[in-house]
Amino acid sequence: MNYQYMRTLLFIFVLCSYGFLSTQQTTADSSKKQYPVIIYISSQSSFVDPVNISVEIDFKNKILNKDFYYGDGHNFSKFEINLDKGIHQFIVKSKNGNAGLDVIFNVNKPLWLDISYWGSNHFQMNISEVGLVFM
Repeated sequence: MNYQYMRTLLFIFVLCSYGFLSTQQTTADSSKKQYPVIIYISSQSSFVDPVNISVEIDFKNKILNKDFYYGDGHNFSKFEINLDKGIHQFIVKSKNGNAGLDVIFNVNKPLWLDISYWGSNHFQMNISEVGLVFM
């Protein structure tokens, strides 16, 4: 089996284990709850400058496709989205930087994400339940 097929099966398994794909009724309040997710994105590598970064959520919502410049290495762009309570998958890719990242995580409170491009084949994502500060 190929990697994409296995990743999709894993995602479906996670959704089923949390009850997202069951026929069980849930209350309107629990299914409609959303939380803010604040995303900071940066390029920390001067090897590919600018690097094109795209971010897709749950295989359907492309929230970003933009060039990021290294500059002095302290250039963070901030994006804020609201996500439904539950399991979500972020797929981060660079068209010209030869890197990708695939992360599945649970949203049950406000979150802060730091996504950094560090060079060929290297993205890093940090997820925090408290606000991030960059110097």
